[in-house]
Amino acid sequence: MEYRKTVTLVILSFSMFAYCIKSHAQTVVSKKESDIENKTLETEIVDHSGVQSLIEKHKIISTSKPAFYDGFRIQIINTNNKEDAMKIKSDFYSKFPDMRCYTVYQQPYYKVRVGD
Repeated sequence: MEYRKTVTLVILSFSMFAYCIKSHAQTVVSKKESDIENKTLETEIVDHSGVQSLIEKHKIISTSKPAFYDGFRIQIINTNNKEDAMKIKSDFYSKFPDMRCYTVYQQPYYKVRVGD
């Protein structure tokens, strides 16, 4: 019986501690309450974490780069044997010398992709 009381007390204490931490995660400052009869309330939210500045930086970066690029690539082989990948790449170059060809290694596979 004493064990149950101790466990209950620990759980209750931890819950209260967690609730207190959660309640202080954001700072909300009430500036003024005006005209209670009309139920108008002005509230100011103070952001100490810098989230708004990160959002603004993201907007600047995302608008400065194009979202999509012209062209595409086609994967012609996906193998775990490097020699096979290099052979396919050289065969492709011999048939299409003007096309660009890329070898990508993503463990444990070698991928040969063509195009731009």
